[in-house]
Amino acid sequence: MDRYTTVRFGDREMVTDLEMAEIVENLWRLGVSTGRANKPRSEAKGDLYYSTWGSIGFCSLADFVAFLDLFDETSLQWRRVTFWNRPHDSNRRTSTYVKWRYTTVVKPTTTTGESVTVTPAMYFPPEDHEELQIVLKQLLEARRSRQRPPIERHPTEVVTVGERTADIDVGLARIIESLWKLDINTRACCQEESVSPKRNAELPRGYILFESSDDLRHFLEVLEDTPIAEHRWQDFDWSDGIGSPLVELPPIGWSYDISVRRPGPKQAGIGIGANVRFPVSDIPLLEAILTQLVSA
Repeated sequence: MDRYTTVRFGDREMVTDLEMAEIVENLWRLGVSTGRANKPRSEAKGDLYYSTWGSIGFCSLADFVAFLDLFDETSLQWRRVTFWNRPHDSNRRTSTYVKWRYTTVVKPTTTTGESVTVTPAMYFPPEDHEELQIVLKQLLEARRSRQRPPIERHPTEVVTVGERTADIDVGLARIIESLWKLDINTRACCQEESVSPKRNAELPRGYILFESSDDLRHFLEVLEDTPIAEHRWQDFDWSDGIGSPLVELPPIGWSYDISVRRPGPKQAGIGIGANVRFPVSDIPLLEAILTQLVSA
């Protein structure tokens, strides 16, 4: 049975799901104006793919952007990115959505439709509900003390190859050094991402951000015919073409994202970067393979 309560802050008040009251109040205190908020549901109601997810509506596009900006350098920072594994021959309801989803409603502000308002909303899976509460509480406490939540920093060492040098996490130092020697360019890396304790216990991951999608391709190609080659694949494969039978692969854990950015400050054109995320348990084997490839 749904339970509701009234959230009050300053001259604002709103009736919302009891389970969402703390999230809404903390967002208001952090300067983000919200509209309706719904808790995650235990059962689907209707056919929408996010029917069991929680949701938060925002009063404006600026509030929506401010909400996303809150999660920089927190355990939820990568949840903001829209990415999913969805075979082309499946429908939305059977898709495996792994990160937050968004919708936007455009409504007229006058009866003649001379102007409109844009009201975005975000949807989050049930497993993110508790973590949203925790992170927002941390952010509020940090703002009160004029500090951001503490971020764990890994020990680093200086890696130099030719004229290139950088501080690299100790756990990935030899891997990055080998990649540079193989003419594979990188932009950033982390030996273990900052994630929630629950997810960290399940599958802690490191990541490498490459300078371009070509560098990612080169990285994957040099691992061909090595003991770690099968780890490159994701949970499914339809490489025989759209509509081909789905080949279920072991969920080993490697995943990928693409980023689009400017090549540099005030530079024209588009830069396309790419990263790979892999289980921390793969790091020793990956290091040994790359070291052997460099010395071959």
